[in-house]
Amino acid sequence: MIDVRRTGHGVVFDDPPDAAQYVRESITTAPYRYRAVVRVDAPIETVAAHVPPSVGWLEALDAVTTRLTAGADALDYLVVHLGAMGLDFVVVADRLRRAAIAPVSAAGRGRRPSPRSTGR
Repeated sequence: MIDVRRTGHGVVFDDPPDAAQYVRESITTAPYRYRAVVRVDAPIETVAAHVPPSVGWLEALDAVTTRLTAGADALDYLVVHLGAMGLDFVVVADRLRRAAIAPVSAAGRGRRPSPRSTGR
């Protein structure tokens, strides 16, 4: 390319979207049927060791709590991966998904899920 020139129509946004957030959602949740939002009772550094950026995005809610947002085509996939983290979490989603995923939060640690975590 020796000479670069604009051709066709250009687009000017009045309120452009956040490019990083757009890419993050396009990779981690937009292509999937289900979206899980969970509050993990662990610092963001701990959760990041279990969740690569291509799988979900993390937001530090405070020094010891992290919000994880991820997507999948099957709830089973989300359940297995959330349970495999080995960290306590609470599902922040509609009741159907909470009922399907929340029991995994307490599983393996000898506890029953609390009514708060299942939305009942």
